[in-house]
Amino acid sequence: MKLSLQKKLLIILIGLPTIAASLYSVVAIDLFKSDKQAYVYESNSSISRSLAQQVKNEIDSHINSVRSITVGLNPKTSTFSQWAKKLFHSNRNLSHIAIVDLIEKKSIATLSKLSEVDKESLDFAQIENGTFKVFGENQLLFTISNDFLKKKNLVVVTVVSSKNIENSFTAPSPSANYLITRSGKMLFGSLGNDYSFEKWDLSKTINFDLSSTTDFLSPQSEKLLISNSPVSYSDLHVVSIIETSKAFKAASELIIQSIIFLISIVAASVLISFVASKGLTSKLKRLLGATKEIAKGNYAIAPLPASNDEIGILSSSFSTMATEIEQLMLDNIEKSRMETELKTAQTVQKTLFPAEEADLGKIALSGFYEPASECGGDWWHYSDLGEKIVLWIGDATGHGAPAALITSAAKATSTIIEMRNIVSPAEIMGTLNHAIHGAAQGEICMTFFVATIDKATNEMVYCNASHEAPIIIPNTESLSRMDFSFLQDNNSPRIGENPKSTYSESSYQIKPQEHIFFYTDGITELYNPTGKMYGERKLAKALVGAHNMKSSLKAFKDFVLKDLYEFRDGEPLQDDVTFFVIKSEEKA
Repeated sequence: MKLSLQKKLLIILIGLPTIAASLYSVVAIDLFKSDKQAYVYESNSSISRSLAQQVKNEIDSHINSVRSITVGLNPKTSTFSQWAKKLFHSNRNLSHIAIVDLIEKKSIATLSKLSEVDKESLDFAQIENGTFKVFGENQLLFTISNDFLKKKNLVVVTVVSSKNIENSFTAPSPSANYLITRSGKMLFGSLGNDYSFEKWDLSKTINFDLSSTTDFLSPQSEKLLISNSPVSYSDLHVVSIIETSKAFKAASELIIQSIIFLISIVAASVLISFVASKGLTSKLKRLLGATKEIAKGNYAIAPLPASNDEIGILSSSFSTMATEIEQLMLDNIEKSRMETELKTAQTVQKTLFPAEEADLGKIALSGFYEPASECGGDWWHYSDLGEKIVLWIGDATGHGAPAALITSAAKATSTIIEMRNIVSPAEIMGTLNHAIHGAAQGEICMTFFVATIDKATNEMVYCNASHEAPIIIPNTESLSRMDFSFLQDNNSPRIGENPKSTYSESSYQIKPQEHIFFYTDGITELYNPTGKMYGERKLAKALVGAHNMKSSLKAFKDFVLKDLYEFRDGEPLQDDVTFFVIKSEEKA
């Protein structure tokens, strides 16, 4: 049976759009469902990771405050110094600090703002290392180990404000968020949901050692999507929960809308095809020409026919697609440019650091630096100013490009200081403080340690701005970590935090053949693939092993590096790793 061209066109115009729209809807729905699932998983996981980081940062802040105060404890008299008490009472977030003997289950030294009723509610019989629990209203009780007391049975029990943490979990969020222990005990959580985690046995479904997102069927047969992120303290975990039906509601609505849309297209095709069949051929030719131009890489196509029929809709969609492809190409070019600039910044930052090995008269030096990302926030340096040697090491808040800019400011300031021949650590620190505050306006700060060594006498004068205290390694035949001491006689505010901050100096006489190890917290906070932290104890063991080799200073550094890399086992760095070690070459 012969059919006229118009009828053939009608069959094609009705049949092909219908088939195409059907296939497009199936693919689009499947793609949307997959994309929506990936988005929900990632979004929920991102919320739990973000909250876990907030909790960690809050606890870190409290721990740093507590440790700054407990440094003022006299172990012999079990009393706190006046400045420690003053520091405690000036901190609005701290309510109670107690040094507790885990064996005798009692406090040996206490600083407290708690009422007598709250003090009596403290039950040290239930306290152990790593305890975290809610205490009273808007308060959190937890323990902190205190290695400087050199007694394993002593821990610090502290009560701090939990208001910031609690607000993080009660703030509006697409998911219900909770801070729980591995056993399922809930410390803080979203309002309006009463989940009994202790009855859920989450350990069979969730990998508590890593951040994860998984489907979960509650004992009440609720289908839930659960994201877990460890907090890195004790067995604390952030759990974000969203009901699966709510999470994928948009996908169900899309299916209904797509079916309605498909039916509309079919009906419109039948109606419009009778009216527009005569002009269809010319429109298709123009559309075909546009596809050929796209194939050649020419995305700036001429305007396609505009109409309200299927071809018009297709033409409009095609034009939009061409524009988006062109924009995607431009975005890829811009991304490539930014990556090139970042690599250039990394290359430039390498010039901020001195040679790793140096012979500075009676003092030999060997150092190392590795950033956690393309650009880092750690910086170390040494200056040979004739009769004096100046040693610098600092750690900016965070890492990446913003922190790298601050280290550049520190390097530029050090050049001016060297030109002016300033050798007083306190004056150097004050100059750095003004420069960093001027550069970052208090948004990014740095911990810093500056020391000046007299070449003739090997006397060291130093100033510490809340940085890790360098470790003194004496020239002992058979060394143990009990022989270590620390340069911790003063501890001033971070630089860049307050332009009015003042800095004090202390001195130390370097002994012949003695080593001093300077470092940033990226070493002790290094993690291996199992989530275990390197820590101060592991570092001390590595320093003992390096010293007992009785080899060169470079071999000393390489021994420590090897121990760090073996522990890390390929795990990506979470913070920059920086250290240097000096040795007095003066004969004993």
